[in-house]
Amino acid sequence: MELDLDSISNDDVIVSSVRIGISEMEWYRRWILERKMASMAYMSNPDGILKREDPSLLMEGAKTLIMFLLNYKTKMDRREGYGRIANYAAFPDYHKFFPELITSIILENGLYREKFKVFVDTSPVLERYWAEKSGLGWIGKNSMLVNEKIGSFTLLGGVTTDISLGTQRFPPADLCGKCTRCIESCPTGAIDENRSINSNLCIAYHTIENKGIIPKSIALTMGDMIFGCDICNDVCPWNSNKRDSSLEMVNDHKFLNVNTLEELVYLD
Repeated sequence: MELDLDSISNDDVIVSSVRIGISEMEWYRRWILERKMASMAYMSNPDGILKREDPSLLMEGAKTLIMFLLNYKTKMDRREGYGRIANYAAFPDYHKFFPELITSIILENGLYREKFKVFVDTSPVLERYWAEKSGLGWIGKNSMLVNEKIGSFTLLGGVTTDISLGTQRFPPADLCGKCTRCIESCPTGAIDENRSINSNLCIAYHTIENKGIIPKSIALTMGDMIFGCDICNDVCPWNSNKRDSSLEMVNDHKFLNVNTLEELVYLD
């Protein structure tokens, strides 16, 4: 099946595809062996590792991964005295609206024969790896997927489908160059030179995934950050002068400036 996915894409959602193959897993296995996933034990689940290596195991008859890149860059009206949260956490849960958006695009364009399976952080898929393979961007030094058009304030999702989509894009060139702003700006040194993150040192991990006590060495670097961290995105030159998303759902900042830091201290 030949389909121009560029005709489906727009300024806020970019779509591309890649034939399913075997993932390059050496870096991932090393990341697991070095325990850089911290307490996220599910990342080392043997069945999950097999599926990350071979996405065809996600669905019988799977032939193609269709990858979706959603721009969520918006202006954040942060108020003094309130805890700072990651930009993506300011709007309603993308795990709900993004799969619905993807499903509607698949159905409207007939991008399946008998079945398809949507994933948005819900399946063991190396989303950034396959997004790069599909031509949506390159994996930057901050480990984020960077798209030349919309930067790295993006959400990734995808579909395993039982059709072949013909010609695919080549992975883009790495345009990080000699820039190391993200590495130098990370207050905990969580960004490794091999473009991966040491979760044990990552503020985003400790304020979202860590269910235990945050180490003092990390807590002292957090300032007013209470959920997530955007520093490595904020300093990336590829996010400068980029167009804000026009999607209504990511401009609904209902969770921004909800509680002051003082109020949070007294929550039980």
